[in-house]
Amino acid sequence: MPLRALKKSVTLLRKFGAFIPSVRLTAILLFILIPVAILGSLIPQGREYAEYAEKFGFKWTALFYQLQLNAVFLSPWFLFLIVLLSANILGCLIVSVLKKKRTFGFVLVHLSLVLLIAGGLMSATLRIKEGIKLNEGESASSFTHDGKTVPLGFEIRLKDFELQRYNESPEKLVIAMPETKKPLEFRFRKDIWTAIPGSDYQFRVERFVPDFRFDMESREVYSASGEPRNPAILVHLQSKAEDYTEWVFSNFSDFHMTQERPIGLQYLWAQDIPKAFISHVEILEKGKVIREQAIRVNHPLRYKGYSFYQSSYDSIEEKWSGLEVVQDPGTAVVFLSIVMIMLGMTQNIYFHPSRIKNRKLEE
Repeated sequence: MPLRALKKSVTLLRKFGAFIPSVRLTAILLFILIPVAILGSLIPQGREYAEYAEKFGFKWTALFYQLQLNAVFLSPWFLFLIVLLSANILGCLIVSVLKKKRTFGFVLVHLSLVLLIAGGLMSATLRIKEGIKLNEGESASSFTHDGKTVPLGFEIRLKDFELQRYNESPEKLVIAMPETKKPLEFRFRKDIWTAIPGSDYQFRVERFVPDFRFDMESREVYSASGEPRNPAILVHLQSKAEDYTEWVFSNFSDFHMTQERPIGLQYLWAQDIPKAFISHVEILEKGKVIREQAIRVNHPLRYKGYSFYQSSYDSIEEKWSGLEVVQDPGTAVVFLSIVMIMLGMTQNIYFHPSRIKNRKLEE
């Protein structure tokens, strides 16, 4: 390399090195990052292409994908700017400490900002979030992430699953009896016998299917999906004279009634929102129970770097519980940075040398 070119490269490196710890770079980065962060909060992140196209149109959707605004906080250019901001803050801190005498609180606050950014980067790039399904009595010692099996280092076992409901169900079964002038409305719970006033009949709902389908070959009823596209219930009617079951569909508003069986049935479906769903789990190591805890919404189980959240359950048969496994190495770093900010600001506000000097003069 010619001497002139070498000198030019060295000069450029020195200028760049001097530019990194400058307030000017801080202003430029904030001028870029703040509008980008606002865009990232206004544009839904991580959605499907079709959803963006329906909401914003194809031209804007194409632009979002080109600029990676559909996942802006994980885009390489955004992460690069964040790393550059960290280097800028750290550089400004070093230059400031070397040129001026700074307090411990000042150093602590600025270091905490760098740690806060580092923790955010770790969460954005290294965070693991997957789901596992467990039946009662079943355990798991690993989960799948990006097609690979990740061992937990312990076992988590579903001891019991509890689904709590409100006292009254929003669903109704309307029954029209031949001897009554007005149909009777009943709120019901599955597998509970209810007497029908004014008659010797009683009924109970034995099964619920959200998307009713009937297999002609096997003669079995099944649900085509978990969505309530064709909700139906199997009603068991019983009296001294007869005993029979009948499927009643909510999509047919008329009463289910025949000449042989003049009792009319009408199913008024409504979304049954559970009050709470709780997974009672055990943590096992080498076959021994180390810990027991109830996992519910917003009350996760945390153990050895993993957090287990209650995320879903079997709404049809109520046989399994869905847990969300989260491992976030950036969380501890973010918490440490927050503690450092509090300590640094406390030192600056209450124990700054100038304040101590003023208090002594006042005394």
